[in-house]
Amino acid sequence: MQIAFKRLWRSLQELITQPYPVEGATPPQRHGMRMLWLDNLFSAISGGFYADFEVLYFLALGASATLVGMRSSINSALSLLAPLIGAWLVARTGRRKRWVLLGGGGIGRLCLLLVVFIPWVIPGPAAPWAYVALIAIQALVGSLSTPAANSLFGDIVPIGVRGRFVGLQMMAANLVRVGIIPLAGWMIKRIGGLAGYQVAFALAALIGFIATSFYARIPEPEAPESVKRADGSRAGFREGFYHFIRDKFFLFYCLIHFIWNVGIQLSGPFFTVHMVQTLGFQVDTISLLATISTIVNV
Repeated sequence: MQIAFKRLWRSLQELITQPYPVEGATPPQRHGMRMLWLDNLFSAISGGFYADFEVLYFLALGASATLVGMRSSINSALSLLAPLIGAWLVARTGRRKRWVLLGGGGIGRLCLLLVVFIPWVIPGPAAPWAYVALIAIQALVGSLSTPAANSLFGDIVPIGVRGRFVGLQMMAANLVRVGIIPLAGWMIKRIGGLAGYQVAFALAALIGFIATSFYARIPEPEAPESVKRADGSRAGFREGFYHFIRDKFFLFYCLIHFIWNVGIQLSGPFFTVHMVQTLGFQVDTISLLATISTIVNV
């Protein structure tokens, strides 16, 4: 009986930590894939505690609808420029994991923790502006890390299983969020006031640092950007940009993506404002709606 229980427990552990295909992966890649998987799970838990409540906390700090739109515009502008800087840093240094840990995994999550202290350190009319500044820094370093993270991901996950791995990652993240979002909404309402949001954001930051600890254990092979050619030069940002502008299909994809996001940003940042100020929804109702949306995404 004890042996059967141990086998069952081992099977459950494998289902949680390795439900993805590993065909063609080397031992270092398998270790990296497991760390990526755990990083994704804990990042999803972290996001469930704060991502759908950012605007609610912002409004609770005293932000106006205009300031909500301004925050979204600033974040979008930084998210547009930062990946270019991130790509340049990878091409310049040949390092990837360093920029992810320093950027989104480090400074980004530190900013998330710092917003918890805004009501105590910067109360009054300045509080929403402090929130804008910290969330803008979070958006900047998060987007700056994206090229490095994508490059390292390509070296860790073999191309033959990459599509299935990404699909399972997205499904697992959404399933986790389905459980965390209503829990976070209930907790925020139960505690009440700004304190509820502060507790949720603090939990999100601390759990996010656990995700960062898993990402730090990913083995980092030599980056393609760091490999010297016969003439001693390296693949650089200028060359990458040259190939980018020559790829008409990719340019067309980027144009469609840009138009799509413009349409979303025209109204997206104000949905929560409308639900709170016009429809009178409470945080638990908004968390329920976010949960339903996540279930559809699964």
